[in-house]
Amino acid sequence: MVLSLQFAIIALSVAGFLSGTCTSALARSQHPRISQWGRCLSFGILVGLGLVGVCAACYCIRSLAVVGILAGLLVVAMVWDAPAPRFEANGRV
Repeated sequence: MVLSLQFAIIALSVAGFLSGTCTSALARSQHPRISQWGRCLSFGILVGLGLVGVCAACYCIRSLAVVGILAGLLVVAMVWDAPAPRFEANGRV
């Protein structure tokens, strides 16, 4: 059972990471509503990865580090996609 649970956790982690990175394309959209949906989906997937990590921790699964690394990389991707502040001519935001 542990082997199948470990495989399921790794599969969910990879699927969550891949779908989370795909939502970054939505977050970069020029349309404000689509961009907002992309950010919300990225956050939801990040919460889902957190729940997978909690499940892995409860059953002492060895793939817990993989879940943490993928969640951390997704956070980096979300921060990287954040829009840069726009400055006026006098240097103010």
